[in-house]
Amino acid sequence: MSMPFPLSTSFLDQLPMGFILVDTEGRIQWANSWVKERLFTPLSPGLPLEAITNPEARQALQKGLENTFVNHLPTFLSYRMHQWIFQLAAPPGQHRLSGTPHQVYILYFGEPLGEPLAAIVVEDLTARWIAEDRLRQQLVRQRVQYNAISPLSRPEPEALQHSLKALRPLYQPKHLALYLVEEGQQELRLSVALGSGKDLPQSPPENSLVRWAFKAKRRYVWQMNDPYLLSRDLHPLDPESRAAIAIPLGTARSLSSTLSKKNLDLAKERYPHCGSDTLLGVLTLESQQVDAFDEDDLRLLQNVADHIAIHLQWQRSYERERRLRRLADTLRETGLQLTTTLDSDRIQDLILRFVGEVVPYDSACILLLQSDNRVTVSRYRGYDRFGVSDAAMRSLELNLKEVTNLKRMAQTHQPLVVPDTTKDPHWIFLPTSKHIKSWVGAPIVARERLIGFLALDHTEPRFYNAKHAQVLALFASQAALALENAWLYEKRYQESITDPLTGLANRRYFQSQLEREVARAKRFQRPLSLLMIDLDDFKRYNDTFGHPAGDEALKLVAQAMEQNTRSVDLTARYGGEEFVAILTETPSNKALKVAQRIVQAVRHLHQKPGTPLRASLTVSAGVATLPDHAESMEDLILAADVALYYAKRHGKCQVAVYSPDFSSSIPHHSAFD
Repeated sequence: MSMPFPLSTSFLDQLPMGFILVDTEGRIQWANSWVKERLFTPLSPGLPLEAITNPEARQALQKGLENTFVNHLPTFLSYRMHQWIFQLAAPPGQHRLSGTPHQVYILYFGEPLGEPLAAIVVEDLTARWIAEDRLRQQLVRQRVQYNAISPLSRPEPEALQHSLKALRPLYQPKHLALYLVEEGQQELRLSVALGSGKDLPQSPPENSLVRWAFKAKRRYVWQMNDPYLLSRDLHPLDPESRAAIAIPLGTARSLSSTLSKKNLDLAKERYPHCGSDTLLGVLTLESQQVDAFDEDDLRLLQNVADHIAIHLQWQRSYERERRLRRLADTLRETGLQLTTTLDSDRIQDLILRFVGEVVPYDSACILLLQSDNRVTVSRYRGYDRFGVSDAAMRSLELNLKEVTNLKRMAQTHQPLVVPDTTKDPHWIFLPTSKHIKSWVGAPIVARERLIGFLALDHTEPRFYNAKHAQVLALFASQAALALENAWLYEKRYQESITDPLTGLANRRYFQSQLEREVARAKRFQRPLSLLMIDLDDFKRYNDTFGHPAGDEALKLVAQAMEQNTRSVDLTARYGGEEFVAILTETPSNKALKVAQRIVQAVRHLHQKPGTPLRASLTVSAGVATLPDHAESMEDLILAADVALYYAKRHGKCQVAVYSPDFSSSIPHHSAFD
C-alpha cells in the first residue's frame, strides 16, 4: 500500500515493531512491513481498522483513538487487559503462540495531509512472553522443589511421604515411589508409594528401570519406544506407563551435581556414607504422557533425590544414635537390676525383659547346657501366644550335637542369625517352633565356658540381621556374668548350710529352719514333729573298722533318712553320729511311722549287695511334736532328745515318742512291731 504524503518509509519499514497510520474515521492509511507480514487480512487503501482488530478489543481501541485525537495525548493498551488487540500471526519459522502477543501505543501524528492522523505502534511481546512463561514455570518448579525439600529438614517418619506429595501437583504422575535399602540389608524394598492404578511390586523386577538404575548407579529417563532401552529389555514398573525417570540416591556423582564442594564435604563429614558408592535406594516417577519429562525435570528431581539421600543419612544416623543411647541406657539399667539379685531365675527373667526393649521379639527363651550335652529350656516368654504350653517348653530337650545353629555357636562362641527359617536347610521345625520365621541367638559364655544360649524368635521372615545379633551378644555377656555370680553364690551358700560328709543340712541351717517352721506351725495351728536319731554303739564300730569306714556308715544313714522322708521335710546332721529331721504338718502318730521306717532301713543296710558296711548298724530315734510335747523350739529339741535317750536306755534300735512320764508307763515302740 503506497503512502501519498512526503515522508520516507524506509526507516519505518525497518522498525522491529508495527507502525500503522489511521485517520479520524478509523481507516488505515499506511502500515509498515512488520505489520503486513503478520496480518491475516491483506491491506488495502482505506481498510477499516476493525478488520484487523479482535472483537474483544475494538471498544478499547476506539476509545484510545478518540482520546488521542481529541486531547493529542498518547494512549497505552496492554494485551494483558484486552488480550490481543490485533489479529497478528507469528511469521514463518518463529515461535507461534496462537498469534503474536503484543501491546499497543497510540500517538498523535499531526496533519501531514491536511487531516489528523494517529500512529499506532505495535510492540511484539513474544520474546518477553516466552521469558515470562519460562520464569513462571521456573517459579512453579522452585516452589515445588522448596515444598519437596522442606519436610526433609525434620526427622519425622512422614517426612518422605510429605516430600513426594509435594511433587505431585507439578507432574501428576501415574506412580511416584521410593525404593530403599534398609540398614543391614542389600535388597531394594518399596518404602513410599503414591499414585493410582496397579499396585507397585514390593521389590523391583530384574528388567525394570529402577533395578537397572540401582545396579548401574546412574539416573535414567525412559521414553516410550526408546530403542536404546528397548534393546536392553528395560521397562517401567507399570506396563501402562509411557515415560519414566529413575534416580539412584546417595552416589558421589549425583550429590556433587547438586551440592557445592564445601557442603558436600560437610555432609560427608557428618554422615560418613553420604556420597559414597553405597546406594540408599531409587526415586522413580512414571507417567502416562509421552515425553513427560525433560532436562529441567531431571535436574529438579535430582536435587530432590540428593536431599532425600542426605535426609536418609541424617535420619539413620539419628536413629542409630537414638538406638545406641537406648541400648546404653537399657544395658545400664539391666546391670543395675542384675546387681540387686542373686536368684538365677530372676536374672534370666530380667534379661528376657530388658532385651525385648531394644531387640523386638515374638517369643524368647534361655537355654542351659547340661553336662551330657543336653540343652534344656530354663526360662521363656511369649510361646503361649502361639499355642505352646508350659509343659511342652519345660519338657523340651535338645541334643547340642544335632541342632546345627546351637552347635555352631558352641564351636565359635559367636552369635548367629537365621534370617528365614523356611529357607534354611539346617533349621529343625519342632512343635514349639512352628511360628518362628526369623531367629537370632547368642551363646552365654562365662570364663570361656559355655553355659547356654539366649534365643529370640520372630514371625516375620528376614526380620533379624547381624546388628540384632551384636546387641543380643551384649545381653548374653551380662547374663553370663550375672548367672555365674548367682551360681557361685548359691554354691557357696549351699556349702555353708550343708554338712560336707553326708550332704545333709548342717546344724546351723537346721536350727534356723526349725525356728521358722515352729513360728509357721504356731501361726497356722498345724502340727510339727521333730525326729532325733543316733547311731547305736557307733564308737565301737569306728574303733573296730576305722574312721573311713565310720564315715561311709554315716553317709549310708544319711541316704536312708533322705529316702524315707518327703521332699518338703528337712534332714540334717546334728553333730557326730546324731541326725535330725523336721517333719512339717505331721502329727506324732505319722512321725512315729517315719522314724520306724528309718530304723528298719538302717538295720538292713548291711544286707544290700555291694554295701561298704563292715557290720550291721542300728539307730535309735526319739519323736517330739508341737504342740503336743512342746511350745517352743528349745522345748521341742529337748523333748526329742529326751525321747531318744529313753529309746537308747531301753534297748536301742527302737523309737520312743516323748512323754513327761519317765516311768515304765511311757509308751515305747520297737522298730519291728
